[in-house]
Amino acid sequence: MTASSQGRPLPDGNFGNHAGPPHPRRRKAMPISDDVTEQPTTHPTMSPAPFVPTRQPAQPLTDDGTGNFFLSAYTMSAQRIASDSEWKKTPLGQTGLFNMGNTCFMNATLQPLFHTPGFSQLFQEKSAQRFVNGNNSFGTNGMISGSFSALIDLIWSGKFNALRPAIFLEFFARRVNTEMADRQQHDAQEFQLYLLDALHEDTNRVNQRQSFEQNYDDTDLGASASDFNERAKLFSSSPVNDLFNLTNISVVQCSTCNTKSVRFEVVNQLSLELPTNTDCLTLKDCLEAHFSSASLEDKWDCPKCKSKQPATRSTKIWEIPKVLIVHLKRFSLNDGHYVKNNVEVTFDVAELDLAPFLHEKSPHHNAALSLYGITDHSGRLNSGHYTASVINLISTDREWLSFDDESCIPCGSAPSPTSKHAFLLYYKRMNSKAK
Repeated sequence: MTASSQGRPLPDGNFGNHAGPPHPRRRKAMPISDDVTEQPTTHPTMSPAPFVPTRQPAQPLTDDGTGNFFLSAYTMSAQRIASDSEWKKTPLGQTGLFNMGNTCFMNATLQPLFHTPGFSQLFQEKSAQRFVNGNNSFGTNGMISGSFSALIDLIWSGKFNALRPAIFLEFFARRVNTEMADRQQHDAQEFQLYLLDALHEDTNRVNQRQSFEQNYDDTDLGASASDFNERAKLFSSSPVNDLFNLTNISVVQCSTCNTKSVRFEVVNQLSLELPTNTDCLTLKDCLEAHFSSASLEDKWDCPKCKSKQPATRSTKIWEIPKVLIVHLKRFSLNDGHYVKNNVEVTFDVAELDLAPFLHEKSPHHNAALSLYGITDHSGRLNSGHYTASVINLISTDREWLSFDDESCIPCGSAPSPTSKHAFLLYYKRMNSKAK
């Protein structure tokens, strides 16, 4: 697997800064064919040929007259995936995904998203179509959301033991990120960032973005937060962001005169560093390190002192999302090579309390979340495998399912809360109405 796709930087998930998120994938659309021949699963150490279309293109996609290709992409994808997949009546929520040649990174990311409260319902055909904004030049004109919606509806149809989403991967390659369809191993978190960003842009309510600068102090944080939220909605706003966005508040304080500068930051997942000098730690250890105060390496240009002064920065949570994705940063660059950190992390399952990491003036007091999904990575950087464990979205007794590509095994109880394989953790706010 690669730590990042070559040639383009990752979307950072940060939609609150005045400059906005990068959009490295945006380019002229390529024609979408009606079929792609699936390549057989290969051993991770092999170097397979690229995943490319091999049949003649079908009729081109057609829009609805407003530049929205959602329905056309949905219909084409639903037909292709259904015809390529394994028909068999299956309990709802237990449909797997075939490995089409080192695509476990995609499969182990999609399954938790399929079981994310509020997310599957959002991208069902009848729901998603009304949210898609075909006029957003940063989106895919509804193509990736249409194909994804077809996948959602087939997953929850109960008619398939496993799906073969070759055409979804083709849409993703043509409109979002080409390298991730090269049948090499890739980073599941990277795939998730690109996918959520593409779905966000397809459903972005804003056509003309209004950039803005942040210039807040600490005199009235409530008013500052309200002003930031109003301005941020004029820059970027979607039902995807409404579900996943975490708002942090960062305060820089001058060590000489105590003047403070406040900045809000919106991210769609929380990436936590893992120390290399320990054999085991807890998720709360990682959170404490992430939200601890630190001295700035460079002096800060203090507006009151009118000169550069030593300063500290503290970051806390201002608003907790309905769904929080936690990324444990197991891969890092060391002497020019990416290495994996296999430290054991103990994480909260029944209840994760984020109250200690909330800003003291945050108006959001219920900070309890419960775990509903895990993406695991086992093995080494270039010869590993991704799997997923999730709580069945429709289960009334928190039934856990274990997914390994096309295989799904009901396992009843939750996975071990201590793991050296946990890579992405999925939490839902316990008072959230999303079901």
